[in-house]
Amino acid sequence: MNTIKSKATTALLLMGFLGALGVVGPALDIEDHGYEHEVAREELDKQQRQERFENAAREVCGENATYRLTHKHGEIICLTKRNHATGRIASIGETNAKSN
Repeated sequence: MNTIKSKATTALLLMGFLGALGVVGPALDIEDHGYEHEVAREELDKQQRQERFENAAREVCGENATYRLTHKHGEIICLTKRNHATGRIASIGETNAKSN
C-alpha cells in the first residue's frame, strides 16, 4: 500500500510541477529577439532608402545613364554609358536639376 501511495504522490507532484511550468514557462523565455528584429528593420529601411535614391537618380539622369556621387551629400553628376559627364548636376534631395 505504501508503494501505491508513493507512486500517487510522485504522479501528483509531477503533474503539479508540469502545470506550474506550463503557467510560468512562457515568462522564463529568456531569448530576446527584439534586437534581431530591430537590426532587420534598420537593414530593410537602408535598402529602401538606397532604392529610392537610385530611382530618383535614374529619373534625373535618364534610364540608360549612370551617375557618380559628388563630395556634397545627395548631389550626383550624370554620366553616359562610357563614363563621360553629361554636364548635369543634380541634388537628389531636391526635384530640380541644373545644367553646367
